[in-house]
Amino acid sequence: MRSPRSTRLCSLLGIAFGMAIVAGCGETPPPTVTQAGAADSEVFVDRSLAGDGALPGIGEVKRSAKAGEPVRFVARVGGRAACFVPSSAVFVVADPVLEDCIQKGDGCPKPWDYCCEPRERLLANTATIRIVDAAGEPLLGTAEGLGGLAPLRTIEVSGTVHETGPDGLFVVDAAQIFVVPG
Repeated sequence: MRSPRSTRLCSLLGIAFGMAIVAGCGETPPPTVTQAGAADSEVFVDRSLAGDGALPGIGEVKRSAKAGEPVRFVARVGGRAACFVPSSAVFVVADPVLEDCIQKGDGCPKPWDYCCEPRERLLANTATIRIVDAAGEPLLGTAEGLGGLAPLRTIEVSGTVHETGPDGLFVVDAAQIFVVPG
């Protein structure tokens, strides 16, 4: 005979498995977090961060910036097929020097994944952006849609390098994000 605890665990596993099957069939399971924290963020600004000059691309900044340093750069949302994390305000950006699959004309279904670029070039020219709270933790809820964020949108970012590492790891905690109109 099963204990109440093991019965409850089996029920929870059954629910999770059922949600995974539904999600795998193209339907979206109910959200488990909200965008409330991210929506209240004051990160999004309505003016360019470039001032009088042009901002460097993320690839140029990435070559020399170290953890803890302030940075400012321009990028495009993308670099992976799933460029937004669904449960936290974290997303991937790519340097505008990279050509997305629309620009290259491959007819790729997710042109923001830059699958047409060599892996080494992609690693050298992408970064992860986090929208964080006062404690430095990513806000709950996806950043997709906030301030107009969407795949292939050009953005300007001002923030602090949170982490760097091998294999292209480069994480920036955003202080300000300007979503370029258009």
